[in-house]
Amino acid sequence: MKDISLSQLLHQDFDIRNIVVQEWKFGNYQANDYRTIPRTHMLIHLITSGQRKYRIRDREFTLSAGTPLFIPDATHYYTEPVPSADFVCQGIGVTFDLLDTSNEKICITPDIYHHWNDSPHQYDKLFQNLNECALDPCSSILKRKSLMYRLLHNMVSQIADTSPGYHLIEPALRYITTHYSENTPICVYAEQCTLSESYFRKKFAECTGMSPIEYRNKLRFHAARRLYQENRSVQEIAEIVGFCDANYFSKLYKKYNGVSIKNDPEIV
Repeated sequence: MKDISLSQLLHQDFDIRNIVVQEWKFGNYQANDYRTIPRTHMLIHLITSGQRKYRIRDREFTLSAGTPLFIPDATHYYTEPVPSADFVCQGIGVTFDLLDTSNEKICITPDIYHHWNDSPHQYDKLFQNLNECALDPCSSILKRKSLMYRLLHNMVSQIADTSPGYHLIEPALRYITTHYSENTPICVYAEQCTLSESYFRKKFAECTGMSPIEYRNKLRFHAARRLYQENRSVQEIAEIVGFCDANYFSKLYKKYNGVSIKNDPEIV
């Protein structure tokens, strides 16, 4: 799978695997060098005390306690603690993999993401809860995953909220969410954002990783699963979610999801 931006993860369907949580303590001169051989798993890290320096490409910066970071796999960088007689550099790190619905690895554009505001200490609480799960041999995998989904959702939502591109298309996203069953032309979505259609299409793909029609169909298929659970017929479902032809709906559903609606494992 091609690299996607971190904000695009907000609109992806994915599973979290191979979650490993560790408390880390670094000596004053204990460095980690990934400049030649990059990370092999994604990392979310919270600095709990002290400071760390990071170097990536032509950038160098220092991060302090309370800072959460997201570092995708394949990221080349160098990091070391800031020497101090008063503070030991410590942190909680979570390594993991992200897989899409085809069980293929999702790749986030390599970088060190760290521009999060933790004023209500939401990240600190989630990291601490994850660490408690790791220390408890009876904690369930489901609990770890649920905490990871919350952590990622908070991070990715905050990135999207501060992205200029995301704000440009936000009126269309709101409209599509409440009118997904309507076959609205793309030019109408663009007009709501006061953008040309071509520029709207470009920004929409950059922010969501899909076209407006693919995004609308994703919402339609989500609604279709709920309707199928209510024992509605395929013809009825197709009409409710915006397709006049049940055969076309079934063909498109299988193309997007890999299985027919009757055999979709997500439908219980």
